[in-house]
Amino acid sequence: MNVANEPNDLIIWSTTNLKTDSSLPVTDNQFIGKTWYMLMDNSDDGQTDNEVIGFTFNANGSITGSEPNEPNETFDAGSWSVNNGVLATTIIDNGTYPYINTVIEQSSDYMVIKMTNTNDSEVSYAVLYNDKTRPMNILKQWEAIARK
Repeated sequence: MNVANEPNDLIIWSTTNLKTDSSLPVTDNQFIGKTWYMLMDNSDDGQTDNEVIGFTFNANGSITGSEPNEPNETFDAGSWSVNNGVLATTIIDNGTYPYINTVIEQSSDYMVIKMTNTNDSEVSYAVLYNDKTRPMNILKQWEAIARK
C-alpha cells in the first residue's frame, strides 16, 4: 500500500480475529529441523528494506537464520521452545527480543502469528511459509510496486 507516512508498506488482510491471545496449538515436530520463511520490511525509517529471512529451528533449541538470496551465509538468530502448545522465541537482531508467538491460523504451508514481545508487550504480526518460493515471489512483486 502507498500511504502518506509509510509508503510501500506490505499489508495483509485477514478475516480472522488478530487480537486473540489464544494460540492454536503447535508441536515441536512442526519446527525441529525445518526452515520457516518470513517476508518482512526490516527498515526503521520511511524507506523500505524488504527481505525474506529463513529461520531454521534446530533440535538443540537454537535458531539459525539465513537469507535465500545469500544461501551460503547463516547467522545465529536466537532460540526457540514449545511450551504447552505455544511457540516461544528469542530473536537476536541488534539486541535480544523474547516473544510469545500466538498462532492465529495455520496450514501445512503457512502460519499467521502474532508476536508479543515479553519485554514491552509490543505486538507485531507475521506470516511464516514452509518454503521460500511464495515469499520470494511476493517480494519480487512488492519491489516492482515500490520502484514505481
